[in-house]
Order: sequence, then structure tokens, then C-alpha cells
Amino acid sequence: MTSILTYERESRWSRKGGRKVTLQERDIQILLLLQRYRYLRVDFIHAFLGGNYKALVRRIMWLKREPNFYIRVPTEQQLYIGQYAPQIVELDYQGEEELKARGLHHPNAAVTWLKRKRTDERFDFEHSVMICDALANIEAMHSDIVVIR
Repeated sequence: MTSILTYERESRWSRKGGRKVTLQERDIQILLLLQRYRYLRVDFIHAFLGGNYKALVRRIMWLKREPNFYIRVPTEQQLYIGQYAPQIVELDYQGEEELKARGLHHPNAAVTWLKRKRTDERFDFEHSVMICDALANIEAMHSDIVVIR
């Protein structure tokens, strides 16, 4: 009898099954981008930082899983077009604390209406994502970065 080894693919929504990472300069740049834009798609992060797209997605996976929790995927994205669109991420509390510890946290860096608490029940996820997409696109156009959406 032949045994077939199967590889169970990890869900991109799961936060379980990670390893502790040492933050690198590129990780700090990701956290700073997420401080500026509350929600940012992975392809926008790639447009701003450049490099290998698959490596960036893999690194973001490690940053959001336990025991790291530097960034998170908003729960609402699972209801939003999250099944076929680039993943949307946001800065988590531990990422915020890491920026504060390094002296890089600027509370006024984010757009005013995006500074609400993560538990605010009156918040409109789709509208906030649209605002962040528009602002990131405008900034990308002025810095000669090509982002096609």
C-alpha cells in the first residue's frame, strides 16, 4: 500500500501557527505604511516598498501570525471581496507598541477619520478601505510608483 503525503495549505485568514520573527528594516517600513493608511492592500505595500511580491506576502503572513501579531487582517475583509482580491491588512496593537518603543509612532500620522478605535461599531469598512486606496494611489502617482487597480 502506497501512502500519499498531503500538504494542507494554511488559510490566509488564520493567525495560528507562526514563529517568532526578528523585525527587519523592511518590516518597520510595512508598519509605518500601516500607521499612515489604516488599511492597505498587499499590492499597495509592494508598490511602495518594491522587491519580490511573493516574499512580501510570506513576510506579512509571519507578521500577522502568533506569537507576533504586529499586523492583522480586519474581520470584515472576510465578508468583503477578500476571497479573490489582494489581502487588506492593518496595524495591530503589538505593531503600534513596537513603533512606540522605537520612537517612530506618530499619533497624527493617520488620516483623521481613520484614527477611530478598532472596536468602533459605527465604522464603515468598505468606505474606509476606499479612502485608503484613493490616498495611496494619489501618493503613488506623485512619487512615480505605478499602481494599477
